[in-house]
Amino acid sequence: MASKAKKKEADVWAEAVKKEPDPDKEFVKLVAGRTRWYRGVWIAILVGIAYLIMMTSNLPQPKPPIAPDFNPDGKQAAYQQVESWLAGTQPLGAHATIVSWDGSASVDVNDGKTPVKAIRHAMTVQGDDG
Repeated sequence: MASKAKKKEADVWAEAVKKEPDPDKEFVKLVAGRTRWYRGVWIAILVGIAYLIMMTSNLPQPKPPIAPDFNPDGKQAAYQQVESWLAGTQPLGAHATIVSWDGSASVDVNDGKTPVKAIRHAMTVQGDDG
């Protein structure tokens, strides 16, 4: 029995020595675990940046805006026609005026035989009564 007691004491001592971790090995394990995690984060960040660069570099170029034409063909002639109509027959009173030109549009005019393209000008007029 004495030998078994000695053996148990020796085993307990051996187990205690084996269970005590080596601080250097534990530090290496800790750094290696963090390095894997950080490496994964950095790879994910770099992939995300590459994806954003690819997405922004393949965008189509915007078309330049259409410049408005504030003096289209026939605008002055349309002004003269409306002013002569307002002054001649005075449908809106003696002091009727053109307030604004509201644009023009191309229209097809048909006299029954041949269609003709024309430009229709829209104007706002103001009469004596407002």
